Amino acid sequence: MEPPASAEPFDWKLAKGLLMPGPDNSLPLNLRRCDQITLARGVRAYITFSFNAQNENAIIIYRAGTLEKLAERGNYRRGSSPFTFRNARSRPLNLIISGWHKNTPPNGSEPWHQSPMQSRGLNAAGLRIAEFEDSGDNDFNDSAAVYYSRATPR
Repeated sequence: MEPPASAEPFDWKLAKGLLMPGPDNSLPLNLRRCDQITLARGVRAYITFSFNAQNENAIIIYRAGTLEKLAERGNYRRGSSPFTFRNARSRPLNLIISGWHKNTPPNGSEPWHQSPMQSRGLNAAGLRIAEFEDSGDNDFNDSAAVYYSRATPR
């Protein structure tokens, strides 16, 4: 697994075995099933979430350089409130968007799985969507993150 191109390098050797992403912090992260937002200095990401599934679903936003979990949203008890994040650093910063699901409604004994993802642009203004699949029917409508970014004043 190759890390995403990032302005903030990630030390995979240091994190190996110490940091595990996923809703219960116990699963590896397959970057081929993730989307990425690159934020220049002073740029803010705006992300909204939607869920349309009987199975338990979650979307997690990580800082690419460290895999720090910045936001976790989902159906059932996780909530789906919007998330905003401003890059106040002097260099670009990447955020990773990942989807996760169980094959059942909430059940503590059922394992989480990383969801397949498709990403596409929605308009010329830069609005994008990452859509996730939880059941293998390839409709990619089980959970979604819609996002855009723009420069913001300090």
